[in-house]
Amino acid sequence: MRITLIGQITSKELVEEFEGTYGSIKRLENLYERKPDTIQ
Repeated sequence: MRITLIGQITSKELVEEFEGTYGSIKRLENLYERKPDTIQ
């Protein structure tokens, strides 16, 4: 059996999570432009 939990977050929380993972939104954009298949 597979259980999937779905939650809601605000856009501010999403940006903060991306900045924590990738350093900045600009860096994430650059990574995506170079290798779109590697961003999870």
